Amino acid sequence: MRERMIGRADLLNALRLAEQQQEVWPDHLAGMLGFRRTVAELRQVQPDPDNNDSKPDEVRITARSTVTPKPTNERSPLSTSMWMLTELRRFDLHPPKDEEVPSSQSDGATQPRPLRDEEGDPRCPEPLPTLPLVERHRLWPALRHSLSEERRHGVDLAALVRSLARAHLPPQLPQRRDRRWVNDVLVIWDTSVRLTPYQADFEMIVSEVGARHGGVGLRLWRLHGQPEAGFDCREVHSAGLVLVLSDLGNLAVDEGLRAGWRRVLHACRAQGARVVAWLPHGERLVDREAAELGAMHCLVSRSVRRGPVRHGAATAAIRGERQRLAGLRETLLVRAAVCLQLEVALLRRLRKTDAALQAEPGIEAIAWNHQPVVRTSLVSRALAPEHAAGYRKQFSMLSAEVQGDVLREVTEVHSREGRSTEMVETLIWQTYARSEAVAAQDNTVQTARQWCRNLAAKLQQDAYQGESRPADRDFAADLASRTAHDANFVETQSEWFDSVWGVSRLRRVPDGMSAERAFQARQRAH
Repeated sequence: MRERMIGRADLLNALRLAEQQQEVWPDHLAGMLGFRRTVAELRQVQPDPDNNDSKPDEVRITARSTVTPKPTNERSPLSTSMWMLTELRRFDLHPPKDEEVPSSQSDGATQPRPLRDEEGDPRCPEPLPTLPLVERHRLWPALRHSLSEERRHGVDLAALVRSLARAHLPPQLPQRRDRRWVNDVLVIWDTSVRLTPYQADFEMIVSEVGARHGGVGLRLWRLHGQPEAGFDCREVHSAGLVLVLSDLGNLAVDEGLRAGWRRVLHACRAQGARVVAWLPHGERLVDREAAELGAMHCLVSRSVRRGPVRHGAATAAIRGERQRLAGLRETLLVRAAVCLQLEVALLRRLRKTDAALQAEPGIEAIAWNHQPVVRTSLVSRALAPEHAAGYRKQFSMLSAEVQGDVLREVTEVHSREGRSTEMVETLIWQTYARSEAVAAQDNTVQTARQWCRNLAAKLQQDAYQGESRPADRDFAADLASRTAHDANFVETQSEWFDSVWGVSRLRRVPDGMSAERAFQARQRAH
């Protein structure tokens, strides 16, 4: 036997093959494993006169190699002091025959089959991390500086020595200066529904201030709705600091809300307090009156570096800025048109697909409160079905790169939800995306199409067997009602959408569905 180590598993596989193919393999396997076939050589043994135990008829068997193993064309053993595993391949002793088709390519993988319940679970169970308006490591130094005050105590000896070394006698002794936390801080947290996109950012600021400042001298006032009706100015202490987390009405449609916030800031200043506000929009919406009433900071990266707003904008400039933001709102809603659900996390991620949108966080609240184009909800505010089709036509005119970015953000967020939302949104995207964008996401689109076909097969099978559950009918009705106004989608996805609409039992025939298709869909569902 050659000087090599043979694994037990390899030896067992070789023995199994030898039993299956006894006529061909023995000699070949012997050569592979390093053995030589031996045959018995018979020779007569002559009796030994000095040994009484030997017999004249005794025959001894000796081994003699008669079969030379076939060359295996093996390389010489590798000799090196260092090695690294760069590739791992599986060696199959039984390769599939040419006529065999792998299971992943069989007809069963492409033909629709009833969807299993577990296939509706989220694809990614891990929670999605929240993207802050400004990163914590950039926001915190500016936030701490805004909540501290400069104090003077003692003589600054280092400054005095530097002045005397230059032969300059200062008119007065320099004082040491440092910044310390303000002892009395009142936080006014605006929790209005219109500011829902920023509540996570406000919560992060409140938690940071509470952890670093401490509970002594720190008070929190949650305000909802009209500021004057929900806030008592007597809570403001003289020589204290008022931290306002709100837009001060700058993002609201109602001008009266903005005027009410100005009166609240005037009352705080009248009590002798210092006002600091952190606003979830850019500097161009800060008017001159607000800039004079307190330090106005904006939750934008470049604004955080520059510090508070020094001079507010004029009324005419603010009016022009609102018109510019209205145009950016439409840009954001076009990107959100392919969504059946539009949560705060997705709204913020869609802003990343455009440089102008990313630079203006105030667009989130403006789009969130754009009714009736956007549906009213506390959790998700997707476009209303009667308006979504028009925005989707504009989505089809975007570049393939932008369309691909939108799909990646949508699937990243909704992969944490049920599979139905992610799959249907992918097919809505495929209906309006450019051909080159669809080709780049071919695997994702094919997976979504197969999932929806399986869903339709499941609903149709349950309806045929009389086992259709109310929850399934409600789901089908909700899905059909959200897409019934989109004739292009209804016609393109008819292979599975017709069955879903038939199970929903809705009376209104969707746009793009002929009367014949509607009749056949209802017949299959009964």
